[in-house]
Amino acid sequence: MNLTKEKITTIDVYLKENGVKYWDVRIELIDHVASKLEDNPEIILNKTFLIKEFGTNISLNKVIDKKTTLLIKKYRKLHYKEAIQLFKSPIKILGVFTFIVLYYLIFSKFNTKFFIRISFILFYLPFLVSLLISAYNSIKKNKSVHIESSLNFILLGIILINPLLINIKSDAHFNQKLTLFILLTLHTVWIFSGYKVYLKTFKEYSKIHQMT
Repeated sequence: MNLTKEKITTIDVYLKENGVKYWDVRIELIDHVASKLEDNPEIILNKTFLIKEFGTNISLNKVIDKKTTLLIKKYRKLHYKEAIQLFKSPIKILGVFTFIVLYYLIFSKFNTKFFIRISFILFYLPFLVSLLISAYNSIKKNKSVHIESSLNFILLGIILINPLLINIKSDAHFNQKLTLFILLTLHTVWIFSGYKVYLKTFKEYSKIHQMT
């Protein structure tokens, strides 16, 4: 059922007022109402109906939490798939191989202290970029739960590996250079895959938003 602009605005304003900050979640909920009105033409669209249908802030927050949980699973699968795709494209394989060779040259030619510094730059630079992107997205008027979830999965991976890196740096019993070489090589492939997924998601949902 095609809702009038006035009805869409009524639902959208209600959802915004009750904490639904993501435009793509609001679209899904508006589509849900449209289907319900199509099945039950006698329904009067007003605030009483919307409260009955969605509840208020607390109920809608639960909807968003459930949606976010599902999207984390979705983007985890896409992330794994993208990482695998890196090794199916000759150009991407060449890129990975070039990085490994350059990183290995630093590994083999320089002392442990210098290598650790370079490794931590390689680790924290993507983290800083992710934080800047996240900060930018947080101040945008129109937020997308899909775009935010795809980026948050990258940040989660970085945060989880950070304690291990700190431990490697402080524990002299580790073979620090070799451990960092292996860990950061895998980490860089993982981060690159994550940004590929993020950029695809950003382009897809930015295009959808322009059409709404």
